[in-house]
Amino acid sequence: MLFICRIDEIVKSDTINALYRLSSDKRRRKADMLSDNRKKAASLSAGLLKRLLEEKYNFKYTSISHSGKFSACLGSNVPCGLDIEKISHKKRKLVERVCTKEELSAIDKSSSPDVEFIKLWTVKEASFKAGIGESLFDFFSQNQEIEEKKKEYAFETEIFEDYAITVCKKILK
Repeated sequence: MLFICRIDEIVKSDTINALYRLSSDKRRRKADMLSDNRKKAASLSAGLLKRLLEEKYNFKYTSISHSGKFSACLGSNVPCGLDIEKISHKKRKLVERVCTKEELSAIDKSSSPDVEFIKLWTVKEASFKAGIGESLFDFFSQNQEIEEKKKEYAFETEIFEDYAITVCKKILK
């Protein structure tokens, strides 16, 4: 089950205060480290969505993500990962650092390289959150073990409102 929350309306201070009251101590501490109300609202709302999926729907696995004006939470009874990112231009040096040669080729051939990169990035991050790999760095170079593990998962990426969201879920056998 996937919930996506548009945080534009919850940036108001009275709403953020209500989110604080409903949030766990750990989530409040995390939000306190963030610099502005938009980021705090995103973190608090994602945490509450996670709690809803765990407590009301009894999902064993949850994954949260937030970027820009959205927060999201995925709940599943199989290992899962989620990432949402705003589509924007990234410096080539960064792209080269985090992509394999094959991925760089796909980006270079794409009619929308910024979209292609963000799609690839959200797959990497969702994969990591699903438990594929020990570290996000495992996805920055060609890694046969990671590629084999990814075959056990289904991936779906959607583009909407200048954002990419990827859901990764282990395939039941």
